[in-house]
Parts: sequence; structure tokens; C-alpha cells
Amino acid sequence: MISEEDRTSFIGLAKDYYKYSTDAPPQYGEGTALFVLGHALGYDAIHLAKPKARHHNMYQLLIGESTYARKTTAQDLFKDIYNGSRGLPNEMSPEALIEVMANQPEGVIWMGEFSRLLKGINNKGHMAGFAEVFDDLFTCPLKWSKKLRGKENEFIVNKPYLSLHSTITPTVLKEQMSAEMFEGGLMARWLLIHGDAHPQPLERLSPDVLRLKPALRNILDRITEMDRNVQFEMSDEALKYYNEVVLKEFQSEEYQCTGAFAGRYEGYVITFADLYLVSEAIGLSVRGKAPNLSKILRLVDLLELLELDEKIETEHNIQINSNIPINSTNYSNRRIVVQTRHVKRAFEFVLPCLKYVKELSMYVNLGKATARVREFIRKKRQATRSQILRGTGVSSNELELITQTLSARDEISWEMYKVQSKKRDREYDTQLYKWNYGEKL
Repeated sequence: MISEEDRTSFIGLAKDYYKYSTDAPPQYGEGTALFVLGHALGYDAIHLAKPKARHHNMYQLLIGESTYARKTTAQDLFKDIYNGSRGLPNEMSPEALIEVMANQPEGVIWMGEFSRLLKGINNKGHMAGFAEVFDDLFTCPLKWSKKLRGKENEFIVNKPYLSLHSTITPTVLKEQMSAEMFEGGLMARWLLIHGDAHPQPLERLSPDVLRLKPALRNILDRITEMDRNVQFEMSDEALKYYNEVVLKEFQSEEYQCTGAFAGRYEGYVITFADLYLVSEAIGLSVRGKAPNLSKILRLVDLLELLELDEKIETEHNIQINSNIPINSTNYSNRRIVVQTRHVKRAFEFVLPCLKYVKELSMYVNLGKATARVREFIRKKRQATRSQILRGTGVSSNELELITQTLSARDEISWEMYKVQSKKRDREYDTQLYKWNYGEKL
């Protein structure tokens, strides 16, 4: 049962808005809600964790089958509540982006099909320049400068804060993913959110959407108008829990195949934990337990209100470290302490994303043809030789080598199988390949 506190949090409101609007996978809605909330916090909201302060911008990629996964619908729903002056053009060159951000350092790019960027990078055309630019901007340097070819002046971007959001189908992503790209820096910066399509019959649009849409837009607008200088840090208990899960999961042998992704996703857990805390604080205002958001001038004041909520048990109360001097970067002298429950929710969201990266790594490590056959048999649980040939497009000779590889990995087994010929009134023998595990990837 969903508590009133959770229903009125920002994430809770956003999930209702999303659920009433579309049958797209729910993880798209929650992920994109976190995406817009993270960008609304802006450059000056940071989390204090080694080796350097972390910001809340992110690069997100929604992955699902064409049409029925409703990836673009999910994206458009949140563009409607967070776009306006913060949206940057999605059709421009790397050079044009630099010029735009010199005047508008905080912005979101809602990219269309991600395949265009992948193809541009693979073909080393003019789009390849985005790889370097996006790499540099992800970590939010204090100042970023670039001299463009053919321009006299150097372009300087102060406090760049860029968030990227895009969509792609699993097939295109896997076919375009090269080993160089998988192991490089750019792709690991993207949080890969995979969702399975479950299309439902057409229904009437709920009137609640008309109420929730302006409310969510208003919340985001109010946050961007606040003084957003605030520092987050984990409580001792939350930090201990975070380190234990990272060691057990992200740094385990199971995920070594994900390369740089695991390390980057550790950072996304920190980012999401902060955002779940902010979402809770917004819920107090929505429930009338705190001043209206429009009356709160500093983000830190909103977050401190969590300790006033009597319904949150004592051991869950937010802690405030107030005896910390203002430092040279002029951040707030109060640090908001993230609790274990926020970190747990963040892990629950991010871990499935890392599992998908593990699956994607098979296409890089095994080769695309082998990975296609492997995935085909895994989904079917068992398949004949002719079914595999038709379903994957590999040749007969390729299939021999591929099945030998998968058999050596103990992932498949095979036996002879009697098939009734449709054209001739006789039986013949063929190989039946079986997946050896339950849901093992």
C-alpha cells in the first residue's frame, strides 16, 4: 500500500501523472521524473563524496521496442512539465552547442533517436565531436572553455550544467555498440533504463492529468527560482550501507564485464538518493505541512522541513549539521543528511540498469552474431536449428561455431529432435538447442 507521504512526494505525483497518461513501462516514468528534478536542482546543489563533489545532472537513455514501449511518449510527458527556457535545441553541431551554452550554461537536450549519435560517433563524422563535449560537461567543471575552429574568440562556459535524455530500441543499441564505445568514457555516463512493452487497450484520459501537469510544472519552476546552494552527505548508517552494497554488487565478479559502467552507476545511486530526499520534502509542502513552495526562498529551508514532520519516525528524521563554517565556494553552511531509506530506493532503481548493461556486454564480448543466437535461445528456452537460422540471420556455418562456443560456456545443451516435414510425408532429424538456466543472463 502506498502511503500518503509517498503519494504526495514529487516522485509520487509524477508517477501518478505518468500512470494516468500512458501504459509505457513504469521505470521510464520514475527515471525521467528523477531526471527533471535533478536538473532543476542546478549546479550549486552538490553531494559531498570523494573524490569530488557530485552534481545531479544525468544522461539517461530509455531502451525499448519500437512503438509499443512508448519511449517518446514517456519523454514528451516530462518535456511538457520541464522545458521552456531550460530546453536546448536538439538539432545542432557540437560547435553550436558550445556557443549556446556560453550564454545558457544550464540546459536540457531532449534528443530523439540515440542511434543518430551512435552512428555519427562510429563513422567519425561531425557528430563525433559530441563525444568529447559530452564527456567534458558530464562532470560539471567550474569553468569550461573551448576555442572553435574558424572563431577568433575562446568560448567560456561558467558552471556548465547539462542533462541529456534520449531513446533507442534494444536491437539498434546492440548492433551499434562497438567494443571501443562500450569500454570508452561516453557510454558509461549514460544510465540505461530498459523497459518491456505491455500495451493496453485504449482508455479515456483521466482528468487528474489536467490537475497534476500544472502542479508538477509549478514545483519545478519554484525550485529553479530558489537559492539552490545546498550540500548533501550520507549519514553514517547510510554510508555504511552504501559501501556494503557497492562491494557486494557493483564491484563483484558478476559485474566486472560492465567495465566503467559499474563505477559510474555507483555515482548515480548517490544522485538518486539525494533526489528521493528532495522528493519527500516537496511532499510536506504538498500536504500542507510546510509553507507553500513559492514562499520558500532557499532550497536548504525546504529540505530542513523534513525534520518537522511528526509522522516520520524518530530514527528516520533528517539530520542537520549546522556547525560547519561556510567554505570558499560560498555554499550553504548547512548540510542535508541523506538517510539509509533514500539510498535503498536508489539501489532498487539503479541495479536493474546495471543488470541490463551486463546483458549488453555480451554483444561486445561474444560478438554480435553469437550474442544474437544466445539471446534467441534464452528467450525461447529451446529452439530447433532451422528456427535459430530464421530468427537470427546467421549462416549455417556460423551457427556451428556459435553453438560450440555456447556449449563450451555450459549455457546451452542440445539433442537430436524428430521433425515432421510439411512438404514431404516423412520425418527427419535436426538439433534442438536448450537454454540451461532459468533467468540467468
